[in-house]
Amino acid sequence: MDLEHKAIERIRTASVMSLQYYKEPLICTYSGGKDSDVMLELFRRSGIPFEVHNSHTTADAPQTVYHIRKVFRELELQGI
Repeated sequence: MDLEHKAIERIRTASVMSLQYYKEPLICTYSGGKDSDVMLELFRRSGIPFEVHNSHTTADAPQTVYHIRKVFRELELQGI
């Protein structure tokens, strides 16, 4: 099993646990960076219900803030 599929399986396992114990979907925290984009894509590919959260700080570069806004607009249109 490659790393991508292993990560997706672990996300699915965590989702089952979250829904069973907390009755809530997993949360994908999103900073707007490359790692966050990869995690978001893994969450999407896993097919689980999830939420995406971002904690806006004043330390982010304007380009990062624009990227986060764009991504969140797209997520909203997708119903996430």
